[in-house]
Amino acid sequence: MPPVRKQPTKLSLKIVASVSSDQETNSKEKAEAASSSSLDDWEIPPVLPKLLVFDLDNTIWTPELYQIRQPRCPLVDRDISLFPDVRKLLEHLLQNKETDIGRIPLAIASRTNKGQWARQLLKDFKIEEISLGSMMAATEIETGSKKVHMANLRKATGVTYQEMIFFDDDVRLNLKEISQLGLLCGHCPKGLTLDLFKKTLEQYSKLQSSSDTPWMGEIIKAHDVASQGSITTGKVDYFNPGKKFGFVKDVGGESYFFHESKVAQGVQVQKGSTVEFECMVDSQGRNAAAILRNIDGSVKSANLKQVTMPCFTMSQPFAALLLNGIKTIESRNNDMFTALTPGTKVLLHAGRKDWHDQETYKDILAKDAEFDNDQLMKVAQLRKGFEKGQILGVITIGITYQVSSQEKKMDLKLRRSVLAYGDGIGTYCTEIRSAKWLPRGVPFRGQPGIYSATIDENSLPKE
Repeated sequence: MPPVRKQPTKLSLKIVASVSSDQETNSKEKAEAASSSSLDDWEIPPVLPKLLVFDLDNTIWTPELYQIRQPRCPLVDRDISLFPDVRKLLEHLLQNKETDIGRIPLAIASRTNKGQWARQLLKDFKIEEISLGSMMAATEIETGSKKVHMANLRKATGVTYQEMIFFDDDVRLNLKEISQLGLLCGHCPKGLTLDLFKKTLEQYSKLQSSSDTPWMGEIIKAHDVASQGSITTGKVDYFNPGKKFGFVKDVGGESYFFHESKVAQGVQVQKGSTVEFECMVDSQGRNAAAILRNIDGSVKSANLKQVTMPCFTMSQPFAALLLNGIKTIESRNNDMFTALTPGTKVLLHAGRKDWHDQETYKDILAKDAEFDNDQLMKVAQLRKGFEKGQILGVITIGITYQVSSQEKKMDLKLRRSVLAYGDGIGTYCTEIRSAKWLPRGVPFRGQPGIYSATIDENSLPKE
């Protein structure tokens, strides 16, 4: 007689085990180790998201479906289990469904080639006789980019990215690309915990209350590890000149690997020296660092208030032209700015490679604005002390709109604002309301599209 699917009366997320009893015990022990606190005494933040989105594998349940080597669908609480804190969370939401937090819609975004299994398990897992799947307002269970999943969820629910929170275990791929949409993310490498859930919702409320146009594209980690791409300080804990590698620890005690090739020219690295470094993840998935400069040992990044903002990269000379107020519309062939509300402040990063066309902008400014050679050189240069590969300034964006081929050819004002002719103007045009240089350039590694950058608050220009 074939095994009967177990239908538990409580929604319990434990680790997927194999069919053997030894592995089943192992699974339960791992799942129980992920359990943390309670929601009963938690002071719910005043501003809550309008949609909570969860990954499945290693976030809601464990193990990951691809790890289960069997022809049939896994059995709940035998082959696969919900993490205990996920059970607690879902029970709490269900029992408090008449409260603000209980009314937040839930959704699934899972990238898996085991879609049939995942959909069946959403039916099989129960909490208080209600299936996990029926608790979801929408589900996206497909292979491919999580960006597509999120776009579909936004269309299905009518909730903007800035009003969502997404929880996932994969920071290098899923969370990195989703945070670029301006969506607050929670990183749960060993399953979703109540501590991370509370921490992420508290940060959501804080960000939403801080501005009329907040940038939500942060990744909240289970532990206080600096986000990838952020700049922080720490002390060199170990360096081997012969093998050309070492480790640096931030003020929280987190260790980062670095190679000599990632140490900026002129920087001295020896045990105990205080340095500023960029947080990275190397090809082996380790926390890694690019050492930027030596700093006075008295400087402590923990005492420096940091801000996370949306950022994008432009090539020279257009980065300088924009910050100098000459270029007043940024055009792209993609809609990357449409996710940002007009009035949002965005950091501007200068790419290391110059734009391939260095003549068109000169021609337009010479014809339309009668710039001479000295003026052209002045407005296209970076300020003294600023370099490519740095965040140079902050801009305030206006509306984004589409332009037709006819408008690209005939609109002389558009040509002057974009500093491009015809087909050189992108389909999507974004107005630049204001642009200011930072007091000093901030070294940073650029990325495609809109991404999050964390810098010291005192690096921003004065209002």
